[in-house]
Amino acid sequence: MEGGGDYYYEVRDRFNESHDPYDFLFLNRSCFNGLMRFNRQHRYNVPYGHKNDRFSNAYITKIVDQFEHVQGKIAKSDWKFAAMRYEDAIAVAPNGSFIYCDPPYIGLTSTYYDSWDEEKETRLHDSLMESGHNFMVSSWGSSDYRSNGLIESLWADCHVSSANHVYIVNGKHRPVLEVLLTNYTVE
Repeated sequence: MEGGGDYYYEVRDRFNESHDPYDFLFLNRSCFNGLMRFNRQHRYNVPYGHKNDRFSNAYITKIVDQFEHVQGKIAKSDWKFAAMRYEDAIAVAPNGSFIYCDPPYIGLTSTYYDSWDEEKETRLHDSLMESGHNFMVSSWGSSDYRSNGLIESLWADCHVSSANHVYIVNGKHRPVLEVLLTNYTVE
């Protein structure tokens, strides 16, 4: 609380060197809107979240509880944190794995590094379908201005669950139909 943005940027710099998962948890809970974004140098670059209650006692307690929960889970398992291309992660997933992917929303996210396009979306789809694992992919179905045609074409072999969501971008409300795509039925 005392260091504010200065401490946040210190932790962000440290994370970009060490990739410590605990630093990432802190950054995710104290950055702007809980975003996860990397620049062309593959460095986490989300700015500090300036909400006045960002570090209220209740929020600090929640972060500490989450930290202790994750630490306990990691201590009792053989978890390994790794950074790799999604194709490689899917290929090395052990039998019985559940794979969750949250790619950039094609057609909505032009500012991501190495922009996400239909070719990459198709490779993701094909990699998941060939993996033999249950999977879930986050995407979007429609907005006030257009729809995501790939949901009905490329992802037609998947089950689609949807929910309305409103993003706030530059102070403007942007309604979007969020979708979850699975190769199994969600009940």
